[in-house]
Amino acid sequence: MITGCYGFSARLEPDEEGRLVVHFPDLPEALTDGADEAEALTEAADCLSEALAARIVNNEDIPSPSRLRPRQYLVAPDATMALKALYGALRARKMTVADLARRLGIDDRKAVRLIDPRATSRLTSLEAALSALGYAIAIEVHEKPAA
Repeated sequence: MITGCYGFSARLEPDEEGRLVVHFPDLPEALTDGADEAEALTEAADCLSEALAARIVNNEDIPSPSRLRPRQYLVAPDATMALKALYGALRARKMTVADLARRLGIDDRKAVRLIDPRATSRLTSLEAALSALGYAIAIEVHEKPAA
């Protein structure tokens, strides 16, 4: 489980048609592209969210993001998917969803929804679950780059 900014490094490489292909070194299955840098990075955030969701659904590990290197971009998934980092916290603690449910005093179905990437979860519920595992949420607001 990582602490700090929850984002993954990505590199942009032009293809033979001039589109920018986005590669995530930590998530080789996540590929997307865009006509220009702004579009490629917008698509990258969606692609990253989908790749993380697929790993959760398939019960696969989510790697810790590698260090950002020169000529790479930091791409964050959508906020809800970032908070589904609860999945990684459970795995890091070698806990089951049932363990989480017991800690929170909720039934197993509600605990499953907290890590399900397709289910919407309240921020307060995710915060309580992460707190029960020894984590805190920090929110950062910044201006988006101009498109």
